[in-house]
Amino acid sequence: SLMINEEDHLRIQVLQSGLSLDGCWDLIQQIDDQLDASLTFAFNERLGYLTACPTNVGTGIRVSVMLHLPALVLTKEINKAFNALQKINLAVRGLYGEGSQAMGDFYQISNQI
Repeated sequence: SLMINEEDHLRIQVLQSGLSLDGCWDLIQQIDDQLDASLTFAFNERLGYLTACPTNVGTGIRVSVMLHLPALVLTKEINKAFNALQKINLAVRGLYGEGSQAMGDFYQISNQI
């Protein structure tokens, strides 16, 4: 899907079940190539791609997976897992992304752009 004038001016989003990141990447590249043929994206040599949201400046690419982690919550090991993810520059967000809370032990894990 394309999200226009939401958090960023333009966001390409592909959602699939499972961990088929290669298939998602292929589809995003096709969409991006078509957009790139007629749009000019704001880019800075030092900062990378410029976005309306400062946390998205850089590569402009966020890869996320939604994980259901009830066992880590039940055993109270979830914070240990979150700390380990932060050490390797992965972000943990709630069910609905940035600023949201986890619901039903679902967490969004993604790269830091």
